[in-house]
Amino acid sequence: MNFSRRALMACATLALAILGCPGQASAATKSVAYYAVAASDIQANGFGVGVGYAYLIDWKGQDKARVVNSRGVQPGAVSDNGTQRLVTLDAPLSGIFFVEDACHMLIERRMDIERVVVRDLKGGATQIAEIGTWTNIGGCQDGLVTPFGSETDPGISMKRVAMNARPTMTDMVPGVQIAGPSEEPYLSQDVITLGEGTALFHATGRSVPVAWSSDQWLVFDMDGFERAYTRLEVNAKTAREIWMVADWSAGQAESVMAPWFVKPLAGAGFGSVAQASRMWQSGMSSQPFFVYLYKDGTGETVLEDPDQGTDFRSPITWGFDGPNVVQTGVNFPNKRIWMPLRNEGKRRWVFEYEVYSGGYKTPTRVIDYVDTGKAVPPSR
Repeated sequence: MNFSRRALMACATLALAILGCPGQASAATKSVAYYAVAASDIQANGFGVGVGYAYLIDWKGQDKARVVNSRGVQPGAVSDNGTQRLVTLDAPLSGIFFVEDACHMLIERRMDIERVVVRDLKGGATQIAEIGTWTNIGGCQDGLVTPFGSETDPGISMKRVAMNARPTMTDMVPGVQIAGPSEEPYLSQDVITLGEGTALFHATGRSVPVAWSSDQWLVFDMDGFERAYTRLEVNAKTAREIWMVADWSAGQAESVMAPWFVKPLAGAGFGSVAQASRMWQSGMSSQPFFVYLYKDGTGETVLEDPDQGTDFRSPITWGFDGPNVVQTGVNFPNKRIWMPLRNEGKRRWVFEYEVYSGGYKTPTRVIDYVDTGKAVPPSR
């Protein structure tokens, strides 16, 4: 059977329209990361959002999306009113939290995110509003369903970066160290040293295979599961880096967060007792939080409430354990430990963890404290 040249061209055009080609497919899908840089106040859904909360959304043409956050991944349908996009998920993104109910009983409460509003603003900012329900599991209000969120909520303030505009990863070569990856899912951060196809975790001495994905994720083979990392932001002034961390399967992110990373530098520390006796402000707290270290080995933590013009103070004692600063509290936590990573001007990057009564230890995290001046104890 013979076909004219025009008919063959028409058929080829139709086939491309139906099947797509590599160039057209990549243009149709745009991957964008959204991440919270600072801890924010309680959101409309009643859940406090902190540093590390993130979304990774693959916008597939005009009407479909693949949505990933810390609770998993779901496809969804997209509508766009010109000001914001609304993603209606095929199934909820769900998480379980432990809360007190109206009878002061500790119960499980399930959060189901059913729709996600994405409102892009100028300057690389985005507001993400979550819409769904809370469901009580157990307690005196078992089965109670409480809706949260609306399409007009201001939502969570986030930064956004197109995944094809991420900062370079070319510096991540054998011998480079970075503080931030973790061996267990989203638990204690650690320092790793990259090798030839390996990464060495310093806390345990464990070496794991690593490989680059085709789209510049560094994928760790964790013996039973994969975790992938990619850089979202580098702040040259503060040395803070923000990376996206993903539970990884079949070459795709299945859940994501965006914690802080930093490159360690030799010589990091707080110096002598006199040099360490300063007012140190946390770079991560949603409200101004300070640790005052006095020369006599005493001190206090200070949490300010700018809206009320008040502060909450708690006494501590402190001292050195090698290069680490160990603070012992009268109230909670019982201990706070700073393990120096990098000095950057007046900023001290540390691994921080806290120990509570009963021996509970919080996961180690990368955090910075800024020297805001000499710490002078109040008159006693």
